[in-house]
Amino acid sequence: MIDIKDIQALYADKAVVLTQHFLDKIGKRGIAFADVKSAIGVGGIIEQYPDDYSYPSALILGYTDDNKPLYAVMALAEAMLG
Repeated sequence: MIDIKDIQALYADKAVVLTQHFLDKIGKRGIAFADVKSAIGVGGIIEQYPDDYSYPSALILGYTDDNKPLYAVMALAEAMLG
């Protein structure tokens, strides 16, 4: 199971991998990376996907600095936790 504190720690340490898919999606939706980071920092996991390919992932609901809801799916490779 993914723990939100693990994801938040990776963001705090700037140890996240931003995929091209992620960058394309936030660009098309006009979402700033700072908003994603803020939402992850205060967010919580609302659904887990332990069998997701290629890594287990989780759906997170957080809020931007201007209090807009933001959903994000995050995956964690085991190597990132060790």
